[in-house]
Amino acid sequence: MILASATATLAVLLGSLVGWIDLQTTLRGRKLLDYASLIPLGLPGIVVAVALIQFWLRVRLPIYATLFDSQQSSVFG
Repeated sequence: MILASATATLAVLLGSLVGWIDLQTTLRGRKLLDYASLIPLGLPGIVVAVALIQFWLRVRLPIYATLFDSQQSSVFG
């Protein structure tokens, strides 16, 4: 519950910051930031999920005591 609340708060703060930068400033690249913030609306959730799975399978991080770690250790010895 704490993680969900923190994530929602962070999303609102980040979205508000992007909106404020886009509408209230004249910074270069503000429209690019605006378009980049709309990417999640244009991609179906399954596409993002598959991309994240592929990314985390390629990046080797020392993740211990997880399902990924137990599957990896049973496969690779």
